[in-house]
Amino acid sequence: MYNVDQLVLGNLSSNCYIISNPTNKTALIIDPVDSPEYIGEKLVSKGLTPLAMIATHGHFDHVLGAFGLQVLFPNLPFYIHKKDLFLLKRMQKTALYFSNNRAVPPSPQYVLDIAKFDRSMLGGERLEILDLKGHTPGSIGVYLPLTRAVFVGDLLFADGYAGRTDHEYSDKQELNKSIKNILCLPKKVKIYSGHGEMTFVEDVFDVLEYTYKT
Repeated sequence: MYNVDQLVLGNLSSNCYIISNPTNKTALIIDPVDSPEYIGEKLVSKGLTPLAMIATHGHFDHVLGAFGLQVLFPNLPFYIHKKDLFLLKRMQKTALYFSNNRAVPPSPQYVLDIAKFDRSMLGGERLEILDLKGHTPGSIGVYLPLTRAVFVGDLLFADGYAGRTDHEYSDKQELNKSIKNILCLPKKVKIYSGHGEMTFVEDVFDVLEYTYKT
């Protein structure tokens, strides 16, 4: 089983997660949302060596810290689904719109397709990459069966609300299918969303609308 640390960062209170193997002290960063120096300090304070970053999707508030972490940890790869690369290309422009004239970092430089990710990278438990498209065309999830945790980005949240589908590139029908897939996981699996608190599959199942259950 791996350890999970949640950091709430940035103007939109987005969640960054550090998944770490307590045996070999290696770590993955899920959604490097902002404040790379702070994330780096957390890693160093715990004696962790980051091996990679994974983006659940390409929205700016989930990737702003990626470039800074690559400065702190040279050659740190950034994995994302290829269908969300277009969002990385517009990251700075979108972030500036929401940042109140705050300086915006560049997009990550060492970008790899999530399809090439080594799912046994941390040693021990093997990660599963889930196709959770709908909110964005390249939205993915990271599932840890033994740790009983799944990281779903902005697919759904603890209060039962689903991710937005009013973007021109979003697809509500695909999002509904993705939610159904998450609800098929074991009831005691913890759901870690891109915003808000952690919840369990069984709790979200109880509050979601019927259309997501059938």
